[in-house]
Amino acid sequence: VVVPGELVQKAILLAIPLLVGFGMLRLLRDAPVGARIVASTLAVWNPYVAERRVIGHWGLLLADALAPWALAVALEMRRGRPGSPVSLVLLIAAGSLTPSGSILLLVLTLPIAVLPGSAARVRTKALTCVGALACSLPGLLPAVLNPALTNGDAGGARVFALRDEGMGVALTAMGPDPGPPAPWGPVNVLWTLKCIMSAPKSPGRALPRMAFMLAPSR
Repeated sequence: VVVPGELVQKAILLAIPLLVGFGMLRLLRDAPVGARIVASTLAVWNPYVAERRVIGHWGLLLADALAPWALAVALEMRRGRPGSPVSLVLLIAAGSLTPSGSILLLVLTLPIAVLPGSAARVRTKALTCVGALACSLPGLLPAVLNPALTNGDAGGARVFALRDEGMGVALTAMGPDPGPPAPWGPVNVLWTLKCIMSAPKSPGRALPRMAFMLAPSR
């Protein structure tokens, strides 16, 4: 039986809120109940998720939903729990349907799992890094093997310009720039790196700070 792609996409879009919500509850299972509920609610519905859902970018939303689960497994790997490296690679593979999703999970989890202080063995760290990076190859290889794909086309901006496609009020109300600004200013980058370095020592404080700095805002 062949399931139409449209139905698969709708099923994934419906499952993503549950996946990210329960993932945040698991990641913060030692936090107060109120904090867990607030974090889960914000993870399920925020400007970034709303925008991606309107666009239909379910591949990146899936990676976003897997992020709390991958972070929890990365912390378990850091504590030396058996089986966690395999689980981490599988989660990264599941979230690597898009290159941006793969990068998101790699940046969030690998520093926590393999930085000095991790209880995992060196060989385990190396194999985990190789396996995780291999998940990015579908997005990296075309760019490396065919540099012509990176050449820009001036007509691209016109082809992908904002237009009414049935959700006219919702889209045009956002103005000519519906996307939130990229959170990669110098201050945000430095603060994010600081949070990544401090996450192994105090994940309960560092991870929420890092999520706040990376969250798109108007």
